[in-house]
Amino acid sequence: MLTAAIKNPGDYSTLIETLRPLRKRLLAPLASIFRDTGRSESERNFATTILADCAADDPERLAELLLAADLKAYVTLFPVAEHQAAKTLPVFQAELAKKATFDWSDPPLEETWTKPNAALAGRIESAGGLVDERFAFCQVMSPGT
Repeated sequence: MLTAAIKNPGDYSTLIETLRPLRKRLLAPLASIFRDTGRSESERNFATTILADCAADDPERLAELLLAADLKAYVTLFPVAEHQAAKTLPVFQAELAKKATFDWSDPPLEETWTKPNAALAGRIESAGGLVDERFAFCQVMSPGT
């Protein structure tokens, strides 16, 4: 395999030059390899190195890749994004401005479950715990509390 033959990313320069005219068509497949944690580290590093060049003029893609990057990929991609900070910064700001949403699709409560008595719930809560409809949590509670 090509990635096994080329260990040093600095050796990719000739290959990157050769692939540059195809870079727009390579972005999606390379991004797929980049995100695939089942791939070998060398394959993912190879994809990251080529993506750093292929996506250099696509600030949205760079920002998206940085949001999914592990530390090693981040170190490779960040300098590329930093060179066009004025274009990548709004993408990150938009991501930070998003409101987190959730959708609980829990099944209905078991009919056999009973509500804990108020004295027990009070003991748990007075020890800094929490009693809710589906769980109770208390990290520290002495037997006499």
